Amino acid sequence: VGEAKKPAFQFTALVSIVALWFAVLTGIMYNARGFGALHRAARLIHVPSSVIASVTILLHVAIGLADAWLVLSRRVPHPAYTDAYFIIGLVVGGSALVLTVTSVLAFVDAKRFQRPWDPKLVHMFAYGGFVFAALHGAAVGTDMVNLIWPGLVAACLFLLYVLVLRFASDKINTNPTSQAVGPRDGP
Repeated sequence: VGEAKKPAFQFTALVSIVALWFAVLTGIMYNARGFGALHRAARLIHVPSSVIASVTILLHVAIGLADAWLVLSRRVPHPAYTDAYFIIGLVVGGSALVLTVTSVLAFVDAKRFQRPWDPKLVHMFAYGGFVFAALHGAAVGTDMVNLIWPGLVAACLFLLYVLVLRFASDKINTNPTSQAVGPRDGP
C-alpha cells in the first residue's frame, strides 16, 4: 500500500475484521434464546456491528483496489512479495467481500433469495466471509503475522465453539423427548 494510504488502509482493515467478528458472534446468538442475557445483548449489537463492518469493508476495498491497480501497473513500489502472492491475496479478499455482501443482501432484500435458497441459509454466508477475511488479513494484510495468527486462531475457535453450542442448544430445545414431563403431562 502506498505510504499516504497505509494508515487509512490498516485502520479500515482492523475495524472491519473486529466488527465482522462481533457481527458473526452476535449473529450466532441472535435467535438463540438459550444464551439468555447474551442473546438479548446480541439482538442490540448485531445490526450496528454489521453496518460498521459493511461500511469499513467497502472503504477497505475501495482503498485496496486503488492500491492494487497502482501496484500492478508499476506506478508505486512493489510489495516485498511476488505478484502471484499479491493476486492470491486479492482473490481471497474478493471472496470474503462476495460472501459478506451476499449475506448482507439476504438480510436487506430477503425476497431476492426465494426457493431453493432460503434467506437464512444465504445469510449464513457471513461465516464463510469471516473466514476468508481472516485468512486474507493474516496472510497478506499485516506486518505482525506472528502476533496475529494465534489471536486469529483463538477467535475462530471461539466462534466455532459458540456455533456448536447454539446448534446443540437448538437440537435439545426441538427434541420432544428432552422436554420435562410435568404432573399433568404424564400418563
